[in-house]
Amino acid sequence: MDNTNPSLADLPKIPAEIASAVIGKVELKKVSTLEKNILPTKEDVTKERQHAAILSGIENFSANQLKHSPLEEKIALPSSEDIIQEKQHIELNQKIESFSVEQLRHAETDEKIVLPTKEGVW
Repeated sequence: MDNTNPSLADLPKIPAEIASAVIGKVELKKVSTLEKNILPTKEDVTKERQHAAILSGIENFSANQLKHSPLEEKIALPSSEDIIQEKQHIELNQKIESFSVEQLRHAETDEKIVLPTKEGVW
């Protein structure tokens, strides 16, 4: 290999626009900057720490810390009013189920208001 420096003619050429922009001042537009990465506030940090503490407390909870409590079963008896209502409901259902159509009487309908005929209207 040759350790000689290349001549100016051998170097690659860049476009004139880029060369003039690099050499001279480039006019840039003024832009307002917006802060996108906002740091958390003190309250946010404390809330996050509290949340992490609660989660670690739940994950590391030991069932041995619980106390045994006896179960008390309470049997709630219905009141006398509830019993009476239920009996009435059952009796009504039985009457409806055991009803026979033969107990019905035939009724004739009588027209009390007779509408006038066409001849009577004209």
